[in-house]
Amino acid sequence: TITQLTKMVASELMGTPSAFPIEDTASVAENRYFQTRHLDLFFDVSFEASVISGRVDLFVDRLAADKCVLNLDVHELDIHGVTDVVTGAALQFEVSPFADFGSRLAIRLPEPPAAGGGTAELPSGAPATDYRVRVAFTAGRGAGLCWLAPSQTAGKVHPYLFTQGQACLNRTWFPCQDTPAIKATFAARVLVPHGLQVMMGAERLSAAAAAADGKAEFTFHMAQPIPSYLVAMVCGDIASASIGPRSRVWAEPSVLEAARHEFEGWTEKYIAAAEQMFGPYLWENYDLVVMPPSFPYGGMEVPRLTFVTPCLLTGDHSLCDVVAHEIAHSWFGNLVTNGSWAEFWMNEGFTMYAQRRITEQVHGVEFTALEARTGQSLLGKEVQELGPDSNLTCLSVKIADGVDPDDTYSEVAYEKGYCFVRYLEQLVGDRDAFTRFLASYVQEFKFSSIVPEDLFALFFRHFPHLRDNTGPISFDAWLHTPGLPAWVPDLSAAQSLAGPAEALAAAWLAFDPLAPEPPAGEVGSFDVYSLLHFLDTLVDAPDARWGSAERAHALLARLDAAHQLSKSRNAEVSLRWSQLTLRFAWQPDFPNVEAFLLRQGKLKYQRPLYQALVRSAAGRELAKRVFAQARPALHGTVVGYVEKILAAGAESGQ
Repeated sequence: TITQLTKMVASELMGTPSAFPIEDTASVAENRYFQTRHLDLFFDVSFEASVISGRVDLFVDRLAADKCVLNLDVHELDIHGVTDVVTGAALQFEVSPFADFGSRLAIRLPEPPAAGGGTAELPSGAPATDYRVRVAFTAGRGAGLCWLAPSQTAGKVHPYLFTQGQACLNRTWFPCQDTPAIKATFAARVLVPHGLQVMMGAERLSAAAAAADGKAEFTFHMAQPIPSYLVAMVCGDIASASIGPRSRVWAEPSVLEAARHEFEGWTEKYIAAAEQMFGPYLWENYDLVVMPPSFPYGGMEVPRLTFVTPCLLTGDHSLCDVVAHEIAHSWFGNLVTNGSWAEFWMNEGFTMYAQRRITEQVHGVEFTALEARTGQSLLGKEVQELGPDSNLTCLSVKIADGVDPDDTYSEVAYEKGYCFVRYLEQLVGDRDAFTRFLASYVQEFKFSSIVPEDLFALFFRHFPHLRDNTGPISFDAWLHTPGLPAWVPDLSAAQSLAGPAEALAAAWLAFDPLAPEPPAGEVGSFDVYSLLHFLDTLVDAPDARWGSAERAHALLARLDAAHQLSKSRNAEVSLRWSQLTLRFAWQPDFPNVEAFLLRQGKLKYQRPLYQALVRSAAGRELAKRVFAQARPALHGTVVGYVEKILAAGAESGQ
């Protein structure tokens, strides 16, 4: 039962909490003084007004006897009242500015009961908390909510709503201690117009029960404690199909069959491989929901219900390794979580390592090594763009007061973090021993949020002989030295796949576009990362190898005629092809660039293409026109990035 599971999670399953203080400059939560243990959520969704009328009951423990003000994170919420549910008394509250991305909801609490006995009973039967505080609110205009009109969906009939909480956007649709340092269980009741479905990253207890005003009610329960940013909801005309013994895929009906074809069988392969290495999967089910095109990320590791971009629907399973990454988060990120966004690498570096261990088993060592080389190439470009001395290229990022963690997001946490985990592996010198350590790491800290000091303390407990011998690079240098990593893993296994791709790219760069026959070689024989490496080699080739603009245009025309790159269904191919054609302002391909920008809203694709567009006068005009059309369907995070790019482009083009 739910009660039994919650009690088990609260006692037997819980890992060791961090032994070190966790500071989060992006939250007012003050986790040293108060901690939420459970959330009871209610949402009444109005698509007509693009508004959620809601309330949240927060079951809170007080950790410091001299503190009587509970601070919650809110942003662009209307707060209607605060109540002590145990006594029924109204509580005094005040909303005040905190940062551009949030405000402080300060609630004055009564004195708690005498030590040893909370009075706020949890529905699960777990030990009572000191307080049960109810906040009534209205949400709707915040960046964590993405409202789509029917015309912006695949089916074109029903509206759609999805949420995106990472890093600190869930404060825009319910008041909470919006920090990864605190984990809580939750229950939710959601009212939506009849005929729509609701899914959350939780067990769905009831579906489409009749409610007042022609609405349907859905109820959910999440027995495992999670940080606030992982609470997520999707509402729309969606259906599901089985893709594995513990997995279903959800999507709009017109997309469902393509989604089933793309993912069937793959989730179980990846989960089974991960369980062999990192321990049992502790979230019961693993479902996917294919989001509308405006979803800003490749995937979001919502527990039990990963959100994925429709860009993965290539028809040939070639981007399924993105799902391996999200599945790896079930251990690294969701079970063991970075205590603050300054240590985001602890989520993503370990997940990249786990993803690549999984894909080595499922797809092979060569495939994985070439994918990792692609990641290292992206890291190099990111460090060059940010500047090798930038704080943002450190693993442990200094996030000053008032800085939105989203503004520190980069490939560094992923790829430099991956290099550090591989460095730890080579320090140990025995992959099996390091794998056992990772399983122990998960077991030790599951359902907890930690900092690097916790990791290192456990590492040296397992490998005490390394305490005074961490190799040529100290752990402190790994965390705090900016720039590219001083050590990178051996990825030479990639060369068997990379070599033919590099040879074909070299042949094209040397090709006379007036010659009757193109270079021998067919990219159709390449696997996906060989094809991407071929395109990356062309994208990275210096101008001198392309020659004049006229030669570059002629080469692009012959290249597309030979390999139909502009017609690819693979979004990673479309990104690189668009980067190539925009680099040389080859206007015959501008309609394809425009179509690609309009059919998806993924930040990874939108950002570099707008950056490429504003480098030419014709591109700037196209960028303004496309953005004006696409903006209503884009996520707020993406809109913010594009606005900055267009403003900088307009200034440089004057």
